[in-house]
Amino acid sequence: MKKYIFTLLTVITIGLIGCNKEDLGNPVDVQFEFDVVGTVAEQTAEEAKKTINGKWDVDPSASSSKRSVSCSFYGVEFTNDRYALRFDINGVDPNTGESLDESIYAYGPYSLKENSEGLVTAVELFETVDGVDYKIATLTDVVVAENGSDLNATFTVVFDLPDDIAEDFPCGNLDGDYAADKDEPVVSEEAGSGNTNFAKLINVWRLDSVSIDGEEEDVALFVAADFAGEELCQDIFNELYDQSEIASQVEALFAEAEALSNELNSSVLAEVEAIPISDNPTTEELDAFNAQIEAIYQNAAEQQNAFFENANAQVEALYEAWEEPTEEEIEAAEEACEASVSQYAQNIDAAIEVTFSAYGSYIFSISIDGETVDVEVNDWEFTNTDQTRMLVDGETTLIIDRITDTELRVIENVNETDEESGETDQYQAVWSFTRIN
Repeated sequence: MKKYIFTLLTVITIGLIGCNKEDLGNPVDVQFEFDVVGTVAEQTAEEAKKTINGKWDVDPSASSSKRSVSCSFYGVEFTNDRYALRFDINGVDPNTGESLDESIYAYGPYSLKENSEGLVTAVELFETVDGVDYKIATLTDVVVAENGSDLNATFTVVFDLPDDIAEDFPCGNLDGDYAADKDEPVVSEEAGSGNTNFAKLINVWRLDSVSIDGEEEDVALFVAADFAGEELCQDIFNELYDQSEIASQVEALFAEAEALSNELNSSVLAEVEAIPISDNPTTEELDAFNAQIEAIYQNAAEQQNAFFENANAQVEALYEAWEEPTEEEIEAAEEACEASVSQYAQNIDAAIEVTFSAYGSYIFSISIDGETVDVEVNDWEFTNTDQTRMLVDGETTLIIDRITDTELRVIENVNETDEESGETDQYQAVWSFTRIN
């Protein structure tokens, strides 16, 4: 099994979109019933889905440590047939030594386990890797109750990670009993029902095409450039900017410096030990003795300084002699890079999927050949009563240009400012999706 789950990168991401583990009949539109309470162990699967549906914020004081990383279990969200777990991590990446202060997510299908009486005994959470679903956690004793005008849940979690997944998971043992508060939905129950944009949006969508200023972009090429381009082109540009010969000569100079330092240390010690002095030296004899020692150290320092002056001059000469790639060579490398990415894109199955929840979360998942390369979980909200404008990540505005029971098209007007030139580039991106759930 390839280890794509719970990995540490600039953005640590996990999870694949999958299907329900059990056939519960026709899908239940649980996302539009916001105030359901009850004890899951006393409910059928259909009832339990309505009870657990929502975004539940756990008290982040629950935490664990593993090696140099501290983790907090921050919450869980259930949609119609998927879940998302959030962990906040802080510390030092044991593999790279880099500082960590970020969130990671588990995302995938969940299953409601029933007893012989048709009542739910547990909620099982799965990750999908290479087309296989692996159970990673089980929730039991789930109870949702009213607390004034709010809803609260209590539950027990037992994590059950396969060995190779557990090895990469940066958190320690987070098993235990938890309490959580339910977030408010994006809209009221009234505004979310019926033939509204909200009711249509709260689903899982797969990207069919993206258009930049009217020019269609290949989705596979779009994915390949963003998530495999650097690796595919690394050798091309390493060869273009190859300074391995310089590095080898600099390394040899460091070795010479170390050898000279060892030689001078031995020589200085031997010369100092060889200076004669009586057991009860006079002041004049001590002054003469110290003067000789000072001369020995001064001579050694001069030799060492002379070596480094010469070595620095050699290094400067090496870099001055090295020729920067010409514009033609750079263009050729860029063309070779584009060709490599294009060839790679033709031979992969790339997918971009987004899940919108009724509680203001969207989950953006990108996969290549069934392996997740990126998962982002962020916030969204409507900014107008017509439910045609959305604010995502708190900063990006998307316009819903078309939405039906099966199609979604959103428009993004982009302004990008070049940090060096200060010039602003404006263009329009159109994202077209098909509902897959």
